[in-house]
Amino acid sequence: MTPTMTNSSNATDQTSVLVSVAWVHQQSNKILCVRTQGQDRFFIPGGKPEQGESLPEALVREVHEELGVRLRPETIQPLTVIQGPAYGRPHCTLLMHCFVAEPETVDFSAHAEIAELVWVDQHNKSLCAPAAIQLIDELAMFDTHNSDSIF
Repeated sequence: MTPTMTNSSNATDQTSVLVSVAWVHQQSNKILCVRTQGQDRFFIPGGKPEQGESLPEALVREVHEELGVRLRPETIQPLTVIQGPAYGRPHCTLLMHCFVAEPETVDFSAHAEIAELVWVDQHNKSLCAPAAIQLIDELAMFDTHNSDSIF
């Protein structure tokens, strides 16, 4: 069920809120991104929680469905929450809960609806949807202030 909130005094002008989870996987200062079939932009791997599912449970399920990778649940750590317009969904705000976690294996590939994988950094971030770009920019900014950063 998608929560709805009004964004003005006009009750007919409503914005839905899309809650999602995202696995931020970094390698060689690049972030793994995926493109689903029929989409023109890349996204951070993840998706929407099912009813009754916790955010970490949704993360484990979505990453396995999309990449064939099992995350180690005990290593899941929240990283940040990205909020902004949901790409391709007018009148929809995205709340993307980003996590880091160790995979059981580093051997992954496109599964289910995933058409393509790509490693993204500041140089090719224009391939991504706005929320992924926002995350990449946030990680890059954090990196300039923290020597222990993942990016």
